[in-house]
Amino acid sequence: RIAGRGARARPAQTKRGDVGTTTHEYEVVIIGAGPAGLAAGLDAARALLRTVVLERGIPGGELHTTEYLETVIGSEK
Repeated sequence: RIAGRGARARPAQTKRGDVGTTTHEYEVVIIGAGPAGLAAGLDAARALLRTVVLERGIPGGELHTTEYLETVIGSEK
């Protein structure tokens, strides 16, 4: 459960045999930890908002599979 400002997270209900579930409350949820997602996460955290960045793979996005970045200072050709 993701709740907005002022909402309260309720304890998770568990069934018999369940290990348990934890709920967290966030003001900002960012899907994707590529360069833009990480920058957005930093900006939101600097604004003191409860922030989470979700990524199913490795943070950094396509930067890990890219051979050359034309517009980045310091990248070699």
